[in-house]
Amino acid sequence: MMNFEELKPEYDRLFKQAVISSHSKEIQRVTNRIITNKDRYLKIQGKTSVPWYLVGIIHNLEASGNFACHLHNGDSLSGRTVQVPSGRPKKGNPPFTWEESAVDAIKYDGLHKWKDWSIPGILYCLEKYNGWGYRLYHPEVKSPYLWSGTSVYVKGKYVADGRFDSNAVSQQIGGAAILKELENRGEISLIQTHRTATWIELFPSKKPVMAAWKGSEPEPVEVISSNSTNDLITFLKHHASGARTFLIAQPTKPIPKLATRKFKRQDSQETEGVEQFLSRVSNFSVTIRDAVKRQIDRLEKYVKVSNINLDTRTKFFSQRDNYTMPHRTCNSSANAMYLDWLIRVTGIGDGLETDNGYLKKVLQYGDTIYHHVQTSAIKDYGFETKWMTDEDLPFIEALINCGFPVVVNILHRGPQSAPDGGHVILLIGRKEGQWIAHDPYGTLESGYSNTNGKFSRISESEFSNRWQGGYRILA
Repeated sequence: MMNFEELKPEYDRLFKQAVISSHSKEIQRVTNRIITNKDRYLKIQGKTSVPWYLVGIIHNLEASGNFACHLHNGDSLSGRTVQVPSGRPKKGNPPFTWEESAVDAIKYDGLHKWKDWSIPGILYCLEKYNGWGYRLYHPEVKSPYLWSGTSVYVKGKYVADGRFDSNAVSQQIGGAAILKELENRGEISLIQTHRTATWIELFPSKKPVMAAWKGSEPEPVEVISSNSTNDLITFLKHHASGARTFLIAQPTKPIPKLATRKFKRQDSQETEGVEQFLSRVSNFSVTIRDAVKRQIDRLEKYVKVSNINLDTRTKFFSQRDNYTMPHRTCNSSANAMYLDWLIRVTGIGDGLETDNGYLKKVLQYGDTIYHHVQTSAIKDYGFETKWMTDEDLPFIEALINCGFPVVVNILHRGPQSAPDGGHVILLIGRKEGQWIAHDPYGTLESGYSNTNGKFSRISESEFSNRWQGGYRILA
């Protein structure tokens, strides 16, 4: 098998160089289909931890997005697979559901055990899924399974098993092209805001402290001090992808303390304003504090820092009274609450009276369920934002601590052990092991029999199980 660490620089370089080619209309068509079927892919993500968009890309590459075909290789679900890998799934009897087959395909390939969902990590998984034939026997050709539809690929492809034609040109849209299109639309973000820790250290005390470190770097990636079991579990989960060593600190070792950085500004009043907010996130890593500071700096495009009050309270909008589609406009209502806060915190205006005006604006750009459509609608009000999908929970915690409300997506149906559905809410606070949210549909804890979702509460453990990894920030 190919060594991932050796291939990472190549994947990173090629993805940066790649430009979507003349196939752009087909790329848009394929990407639209993947986004339309996102809810089905999210179900597979919930069962395997493989990102929904990677499931969608593989589904397109192997079966042209046909839900009557196996994810393994595109064979019919009416029987077990015939092509390689043949005889899958081993368990159960045909005809199989697409979900049964998809989970089997992912586990057969070992994708459910993979943890690195960076750009190189995703591209490595895609090439491995298809096979290493190009790299082993025709290294002059970059695999069209990844690069077709981009400037990286020109010609050369396998026209049948074991038969290569150096002049044949793949008409299929490669995985890297789809990734780029998804990122361009704001449906996903493949840029991580945090460093990856490689080991974790516990400092025992009345209020335990845990530090996540990267190699021999002198400053920790993140430090947490809490008596809450949920806090500690969330911390460990966040660093589980890279941290492989857990140590108990020596009694003589000083507990790491992260002091807030001082930022030089000409206006001392503005410096105090920034420090006031950043002091609330002093226990987070430098990387995350810097990311929070960038969010404050981006507010400066609209108002001086000295005039910002991040403690401005958020309004609540219910989707249930929307003038159209009240049962599927959670995304618009949640983003309307966020937009209203931006308008008032910057002093640009008095905010939104209701979310219906914003919803009308959204529907001018497309379907309310799409995050890139929300981005376009918010931009019409003068604010540049973007939808992130890097699952950076500590960053969200820091934003909330600082005073920012955060739009997030969750699976709101079914039990915690097997969540389902698809919903968008606004996180506005965190207290005593619970997230506080404005949920436009009602309260999760009541199963939405309580339709007033203002200041609703979600336990940290439940949120961790239901969160889909997405959130909105200023761009």
